Parts: sequence; structure tokens; C-alpha cells
Amino acid sequence: MILECLVRKFLFGNKGSSSNDEIVYPPIEFDIGNGKKVSITGKIDRIDVAEIPSGDAKGKYIRIIDYKSSVKDLDVNKIVNGLQLQLITYIDAVCYNEAVDKSFTSSDKSGGGIIF
Repeated sequence: MILECLVRKFLFGNKGSSSNDEIVYPPIEFDIGNGKKVSITGKIDRIDVAEIPSGDAKGKYIRIIDYKSSVKDLDVNKIVNGLQLQLITYIDAVCYNEAVDKSFTSSDKSGGGIIF
């Protein structure tokens, strides 16, 4: 298995200048009717990609890492009930934009993990 840190800052929907190791994508937008939209923006601290060259799990997998200043655990019940969506939104933003842009590599990738 090959593990590579692809980017240390990944911005979506945030305007402003980016440094050499930042990738900037548009916000995730939802049309909520009556001509109104909700835009979601964020900043991912780190994205790693693991490549498994052969076997049943062959492919590339994305891992999202969001550094926190205090201990934070993922709670599946909160995720299912829509109360803890930050990392799920981050991995969605990366996978969606990579399907459009392919800036990391030309190969397809799957969500593989999220870490607080």
C-alpha cells in the first residue's frame, strides 16, 4: 500500500488567496426554492490518498483529517440524525470536485476514512 499526503489545505467556497499547497473549489450549493440557495464552505486540514495496487480492495482511497484543539469523537447516531456532518460534508466536497476536476491524479478514488 502507498500512502501519500496530497494537500495540507483544501478550501471549498472560501474566496481569497491560496498558497502553493492549497486547492480551492467552489462551495457546495443547494437550491432551496424561491430563487434562494444555501452555500456550504469549509477548510480541510489534510487529505491523504492510499493506493492499494492489487487484490479485492484495489484502488485509491481518500482520508480526510481535520485537526481539533480538543478531543472529538465521531458519533454515528449524530451523523445519521444530521447533527455531526462536518467531515461527511468534507469528503463529499472532495469526491464531487475530484470527479469533475481530477486534480490529484487521473485515477478514480473512493472515500476511505475521516478523522477528527
